[in-house]
Amino acid sequence: MLRPPRPYGERILGRDAMTMILGVGAYVGVASLWLFQAHLGTGEGEDLTRARTLAFTGLIVAEKINVLNFRSLGGSFFRHGIRGNPLLLIAMGLALVLQLCAIYLPPLQRILGTTSLDLSDWGLIVLVCAPVLVVGEALKLLSQKSRNSPGANSQTEGSRAL
Repeated sequence: MLRPPRPYGERILGRDAMTMILGVGAYVGVASLWLFQAHLGTGEGEDLTRARTLAFTGLIVAEKINVLNFRSLGGSFFRHGIRGNPLLLIAMGLALVLQLCAIYLPPLQRILGTTSLDLSDWGLIVLVCAPVLVVGEALKLLSQKSRNSPGANSQTEGSRAL
């Protein structure tokens, strides 16, 4: 509410936002597919269910991390921090609790076709998904450098905080 409204002709999703969406989306897509393919095994029974569960959970965790990237397109997550929006933290926590229910509660396992993951699976998910924050920060840094380069317009579309 402290920022002025967007100019009339300005796009809702500017170049910076589209770069973030495409760049991080490509990473998340490749990471999820890798989690699935690398753990497929024979492709039958438990191996297929485990591979699907890993990919599904990796996608959910990556998107929860990606929320932090989109708190501000104009500044680093590390500058804005995580405590500025308690409702966002509650929503992220609730989504992760629901994911845990989908993985570990037998009735939901049957309905959703998931299986329990062990600690090594979670370590792999964290290892594959943590770079989502790094990729987002790198894209913001590159976007900021291009805006500040000689001849660049200082008010690039989509550079304000979301």
